[in-house]
Amino acid sequence: MAAKTTHKDLEKRVKELEREVRAYKQAEMAQHDNEMTYKQLADLLPQTVFEVDKQGNITFANRHAFETFGYTQEDLKKGFSALRWFIRKDRDRVRENIRKVLSGEKLHGQPYTALRRDGSTFPAIAYASAIIVRKGKPTGLRGVLIDITKRKQAREALKTSEETLKALLNACSESAFLIDNEGSILAINETAAQRLHKNMDELLGVNVYSSLPPKAAKRRKMWTNKVIRSHKEVCFEDEVDGRVMSNSVYPVLDKRGKVIQLAVYGRDITEQKRVVAEMKEKQAALQAKRRELQEVNAALRVLLEGRDKARRELEERVLSNVKELVGPYINRLKKSGLDAKQMTYLRILESNLNDIVSPFVRQLSSKYSTLTPTEIQVAQLIREGKNTREIAELLSSSKRTIESHRQSIRTKLGVKGAKANLRSYLFSM
Repeated sequence: MAAKTTHKDLEKRVKELEREVRAYKQAEMAQHDNEMTYKQLADLLPQTVFEVDKQGNITFANRHAFETFGYTQEDLKKGFSALRWFIRKDRDRVRENIRKVLSGEKLHGQPYTALRRDGSTFPAIAYASAIIVRKGKPTGLRGVLIDITKRKQAREALKTSEETLKALLNACSESAFLIDNEGSILAINETAAQRLHKNMDELLGVNVYSSLPPKAAKRRKMWTNKVIRSHKEVCFEDEVDGRVMSNSVYPVLDKRGKVIQLAVYGRDITEQKRVVAEMKEKQAALQAKRRELQEVNAALRVLLEGRDKARRELEERVLSNVKELVGPYINRLKKSGLDAKQMTYLRILESNLNDIVSPFVRQLSSKYSTLTPTEIQVAQLIREGKNTREIAELLSSSKRTIESHRQSIRTKLGVKGAKANLRSYLFSM
């Protein structure tokens, strides 16, 4: 037989129920406070925060969601499907992913194309997890949707920058590559790869010093370390595989001014060096030839001066001999009672002797080599004031012949026209 419930037992039970009710209310209030705190915090986030029920309707969205998509709280009260936030092409995948999350699967970083109320779109990534509040069964899901427009633009800009860098490197006709402070190759052009006897893809990430002969590697590492310490570019020359290279190393600085990378350019100057060496050799040979010619010229000047001196001495001796040895006998012959014909021959002999030693005749013969010996005699007699008849008598020739010689002399000397005085012209010579 069951024990009888007393009044005291009832009072005790009532108090227990009251405690349970108070605890339940406190839990409800705590949950409400937590939800309020959660929603307040969610409104502060710069990403879209949302909750979706099992039917796929959005039950909560933070302030950023309304600003991003252009909807209002009133729209959510009318049963707002989460599918409306995505383009039609993605909706089947959104629906399937909601089902997977509610069934307990974990899906993170799902890419979508989000759709705003005005029809504009943007790239987004969604993260979601199930909401479990009673008996371990999910009542919906909670997630975050992030606008990755800037991230995508940055990625595209980076890709464009990489392509631009690659194009710039390959546009350079000389070796060009980018290395970190340890020498690992970050970017390289085709010319540099060819000089290292490898493909560009094979060299990415490889330490550049390991691809060089030990002596060249040690020297280049010394120069790059100098750039890292000084933060200033350097230029130097070295030789690799028989080729002379002119190298330039430039520092790449971060925002704090620290050297984080090095840009290296190498120009093959082997041919230039060869040409310069050949030019120096030719210049040295020309200098030697010039000195030799100067010596020859000096010797020639000495010889010419000696020849001129000898010629002058010879002329002086001839003139002296004529005057001292021949002249007295000609004067005696003139006084010896010669007839007219003999006297004419004597005058011709005396005239010819004077012609031989006359500076005028020598000048005329050298300057106007086209004149015949007879024309030179005629020109000398014209200069002395002889007329055609007198010249004809002296040279035992006819007046017509002398006139012909006079005309030939005018033509050869360029004295044209009857008015030009031939004797005056000959005196001016």
